[in-house]
Amino acid sequence: MLGRGDRLGDYEIVSEPLAGTTTRVFEVRHVETQQRAALKLLHEQWRWLPDVVTRFHNERRILSSISHPNVIALWHSGDDASGAPFMVQEWLPLTLQGALIAEPMPPSQALRCAAQIASALSALHAQGLVHRELKPKDILMESLALEVASLKLADVGFAKASADARAMPPEASPYMAPEQWRIDETVDGAADVYALGALLFQMLSGRLPFLATEPQGLMYQHMFEAPPLVQLPDAARVQTADLLYAMLAKRAEERPRIVEVCQQLQHMRTPPQL
Repeated sequence: MLGRGDRLGDYEIVSEPLAGTTTRVFEVRHVETQQRAALKLLHEQWRWLPDVVTRFHNERRILSSISHPNVIALWHSGDDASGAPFMVQEWLPLTLQGALIAEPMPPSQALRCAAQIASALSALHAQGLVHRELKPKDILMESLALEVASLKLADVGFAKASADARAMPPEASPYMAPEQWRIDETVDGAADVYALGALLFQMLSGRLPFLATEPQGLMYQHMFEAPPLVQLPDAARVQTADLLYAMLAKRAEERPRIVEVCQQLQHMRTPPQL
């Protein structure tokens, strides 16, 4: 088992692993350049499960095909001596989840974050892919100073081509679009637009648009209740209500495309010309 001081190719492990659900993540350094990186290694106990291995390989394939400033960079990939697949990515130890607090974020910061995430999703959608699992813990960054931080979309292993993207992901999420609760349906990029709308609402208001103690209650709210835009601070509501109402539409076909969301977010962030 790999540990601190061990080497994998040109990288030396410098930290104990952070344990994920199916992976272990080490901080590593390139032995020549000393550049920090993240080594993501599939857990031994999961490598015999085809679905888990497929997801890991899917993430490697997608990241190798995308070069975008708001998508985490894949620097190297392969298999270790035991045959476990791994990825070496840029080192971003913080997540947007760690920056969220139970109070409204300044609209300028929330819009800045949302614009970067929308740009990353646009890069996926341009390749016909749907992320399906957008959550703040999947947005990585190196600083919690949101007025300057560069946000990077990660954990794209569940991304699928639109034609193959089934509705219900493995775990219920407070960011899931109404159509994702219907197991017999497929989803497209509109599901990512909805998830980003829920996240933008959370950043602007300090709370999720829908809250419930049980998945059934959460499902009902997402499918049938209007987004509580009254919970937004006055200034944020005036500025973003129309966009959020459209992004959180119950019917997927009524939501804007991600490129349109990008344009509107950029327009909101651009000061009016005097």
